[in-house]
Amino acid sequence: MARSEALFHSRAASGLARLCDPAHPAYKWWVAITVALSGFLVSMNQSAVQIALPQIMTVFGLDIEHAQWLVTAYTITGALLVPALGWLGQRLGNRNLYCISLCVFLIASALCACAWSGTSLMTFRIVQGLGGSPIPPMTMMFLSSAFPLEQRGRAMGLFGMGQTAGPILGAVLGGYITEYVSWRAVFLLTIAPGVCCLGLIFLILPAAREDRIQALDGLGLLSMSLFLVSLLVALSRGQQEGWDTPFIQRLFLVAMVALVVFLARQWYATAPLIDLRLYANRSFAAASGVVLLFFMAFTGSTFLQVILVQRLLDYTPAQAGFVLLPGSLVLALSFPLAGRLADRY
Repeated sequence: MARSEALFHSRAASGLARLCDPAHPAYKWWVAITVALSGFLVSMNQSAVQIALPQIMTVFGLDIEHAQWLVTAYTITGALLVPALGWLGQRLGNRNLYCISLCVFLIASALCACAWSGTSLMTFRIVQGLGGSPIPPMTMMFLSSAFPLEQRGRAMGLFGMGQTAGPILGAVLGGYITEYVSWRAVFLLTIAPGVCCLGLIFLILPAAREDRIQALDGLGLLSMSLFLVSLLVALSRGQQEGWDTPFIQRLFLVAMVALVVFLARQWYATAPLIDLRLYANRSFAAASGVVLLFFMAFTGSTFLQVILVQRLLDYTPAQAGFVLLPGSLVLALSFPLAGRLADRY
């Protein structure tokens, strides 16, 4: 009996080792499952949190201008961190960076559930953005490395399906949990599956690291940070403070100067934070513009829809989740089809 059990464990271990071998035909699909699940959890959390926003506003006495920063603070953190991911990946290793990001995201999610004020929640959301924002771009990187060139479209379709399936489940589950349990439980939704993802990451993803480490463009990162933060604060506070007040005008001036410094630095630096010459490629520039417009419209409309249906139309959080469901469902179904069409045409 003991011998047969030992033989079973030996065969299971050898089978798992073969699946974790990059030469195995099924390896790319295990990579896809691992990283797509991580991206799915991050996007699900974002959608669930947006459904819970009206209740959070009520509990902490926040107006809509302060509530929008619970979403914007996460997004700004991601915008500042993503350009430095290449440098961080070279320093730490891509798999280690992916694990650290997911750990920070899960810990910050638990802290958000324990928030005692709007300020503390916003602080924990910034930390959550530090962990969650690297996951989508690194997911694309791992998928591109695992799949051959002729199947890259299919890989991106899998990535997109995971990113949009998260809002589907997040909207529905977030609505029900907010209504029948608590808004705090929404932040705990991803903890258990996130721990399982960490185990898969260590088993499946390669631990390779590049020998050559590129320098980090500190001036570029600083100027981009000043530009984004100053501009967004000015745009969000302008209506309340007055567009002609010295405070708002100084913020716009700082944003303009920081943008000029950033563009000049990126154009002349030997190792820029963002290589602006890539935008000379028309296809890349057009695709970047379309993605920018899409996420502006999708994120802005979702935020306002949640406030509209719960505050003005008196929908419950569960009903609000179903209101957001159709758009996310169409997106999730369209991504695999788009991936196949990209591979073919």
